[in-house]
Amino acid sequence: MGRPINKKFFGNLNNPYNRVPQNDTGTGGESLASVTVTSPGSYTVIPTVNVGTPELNVESNTPAVAQVGTMKSVSAAVSANGTGYNYGQTLSVNAGTHSTTATYTVAAITAVGFTVSAYYDGVHGYADGDTLTYSTGMVPSYPIVVVVKRRSGDPVNGTVIAGLGAPTGFVITSGGRRAAAAPGNPFAYDPNGLGGQGASLNFIWGVFSLSATPAVAGSYTALAANPVALSGGTGSGAQANIAYGVNTIIVDNAGSGYITAPSVTFAPTGAGATAVLTTTANTSLAVKAWVPQLSNNTPNSGGSAIYGDIVKQEGSHRYYIDSNQGYGVCKLVAKATGSLAIGEMNLIATDYNSNTYYVTKLTNRLATLTQIAGGSNYVYNNEDRARWTIGSAVGTNKLLSTTKVSIASD
Repeated sequence: MGRPINKKFFGNLNNPYNRVPQNDTGTGGESLASVTVTSPGSYTVIPTVNVGTPELNVESNTPAVAQVGTMKSVSAAVSANGTGYNYGQTLSVNAGTHSTTATYTVAAITAVGFTVSAYYDGVHGYADGDTLTYSTGMVPSYPIVVVVKRRSGDPVNGTVIAGLGAPTGFVITSGGRRAAAAPGNPFAYDPNGLGGQGASLNFIWGVFSLSATPAVAGSYTALAANPVALSGGTGSGAQANIAYGVNTIIVDNAGSGYITAPSVTFAPTGAGATAVLTTTANTSLAVKAWVPQLSNNTPNSGGSAIYGDIVKQEGSHRYYIDSNQGYGVCKLVAKATGSLAIGEMNLIATDYNSNTYYVTKLTNRLATLTQIAGGSNYVYNNEDRARWTIGSAVGTNKLLSTTKVSIASD
C-alpha cells in the first residue's frame, strides 16, 4: 500500500492511544477557546448559553459548556421622575452585583412641582379652570400645562387678599419636557393673556428621560428587579427600568472534536455570539465517512456520511473510521459527501489555485487526485499523484518537488 501515513494525522491514535502529546481526548478536531459577543441583545434576566455539539463527538467527548460571565446595561426607561434633578446630570445604576456601575446622562427634565412666586398683580385674577401654558425653553410639543384651581371665596380680581391663590390653587397637568438646563426661577409669567396677569411659579424638576445609550455600560454578574433606583445628581427618587445585554462569555468546559466553530445561542433569544476554536488541537485528516456499523454494533443502514476520525490505516485507500454514528472500515472514493454509500469516505485536497480534488489514495508522501468540477487552471490532472501537506498549498508546477496540495485537516 506504499508507505503508511504518519499516525499523528489519526485522531484516535493521538494521546492516549499513541502517546502523541497533543489532544488528550484521543480524537481529532479542536476545542472551544472562547466566545465573542457580536450582539448583546436586551434582557432583564441573565440568559443561558447553548453551544452546538462537535462533529467528532466520539470517545465519550462532551460538547463545550459556556455561560454568561457579565452583563452590561444597554438602555434605561424612566419609571419615576424623582425631584430636584437638572439636565445633563449623571445618574448611576447601583442595583445588582457589579464591578462597574452603568451611568446615564439626564437627557431631558420635566416639571414635577412648584412653589408660587406671585399669584397675581393685585388687579387681575384667574377664573377657576384657566389653563396656563409655559412653553418658553421647553420642547415645543411638550410645554408645561398648569390649571388654575381656585379656592371657594377667592375673588377673581381686586386688591391683594392674604392667602389668595395658595399652592393648592394651581395644578400641573403636564410637566412638559425641557432638553436644557433648568432656568432661573421664576420660570415664566402667564403668556396666555387670560386676564389673570402676574402668576409666576418656581418649578421643581424631575428626570423626564435619560440618554439613549449609557455613558458607561457597567459590568454586572447579578441583575436587580426593575424598576431600580438611580443615584447621583442633585435630586432623589428617580427610578428606571434597565435593560441589559450580554457583555462577556465564560467557557466552563472547552469540549473537543469540533471541526468547525459551533453555533452559540441564547435562551431567551436576543443576543448573538460566535465561537472561536483553539489552534493547538490535533492535525487529524478531516474525512467524511458513512461507517458501516452503529455504536450499538448493529448495521448502519439508515445513517449518512459525516465527519469521522481515522483510527487505523487498513490500506492506501481503506481506513478504520470512528464517528458520532459508529465505526467500521471505509474506502476513499471520488464522490461528494451527499453521494457516499455505506462503507465509503472522502477527503478533499486543494491546490495553489484554490481548485479542489478528491483524494482516492493516500500514502505518507503522495496523494492520488481526482478533480472536483467547477475549478479552473487545475495544477493536477485526474489520477495525478501529488505531494501533500496539511498547511497551505504550494506552487503551480507539478513537476517541481516543492509543489504540494493542501489536504483538509481539523
